[in-house]
Amino acid sequence: MSDRLKKWSIYLCLASIIFQLATIRSFDGRPALSHIDANYSGFYIFCLFAFAWKTGYRKVALVAGALGFLTLSRGYMLAVAAFLLVEYMPFFRKKVMSRFNFPVLLLSGYLALLLFGGFFLQRVSLEEGYKNTHQTEQSRLLVFKDASNVYRFMAN
Repeated sequence: MSDRLKKWSIYLCLASIIFQLATIRSFDGRPALSHIDANYSGFYIFCLFAFAWKTGYRKVALVAGALGFLTLSRGYMLAVAAFLLVEYMPFFRKKVMSRFNFPVLLLSGYLALLLFGGFFLQRVSLEEGYKNTHQTEQSRLLVFKDASNVYRFMAN
């Protein structure tokens, strides 16, 4: 990809994200790129953030990073934290990540998710999850007992 095409693509994506966040609200009222879900929007914004960061467009990456926080997506914030951890902690990248046996790590993660999900579903009812679902302010970032997590663990 030529530098000129890359530059125009990045700036066009950023302009599109700004416009969509300013005009569209998800079903629960949060700024989003579509009416479906702000979490999907956070994923696409993270992709622009990571691509711009890795290609040297740091100012665009910082703007995209800040815009991603407007979605109030916990997954987005976790992805940014993991990206920055791997990017800026050489010790973590070289010493810790190189020692992982990734198939064992994935299987352990799936097993832990299954066990934690079962424990979560025993403790939290769907009705309790619905009480915390429609929060659109920053306090939703600290709430783990919402209907979306109940549905995720039920699916698992």
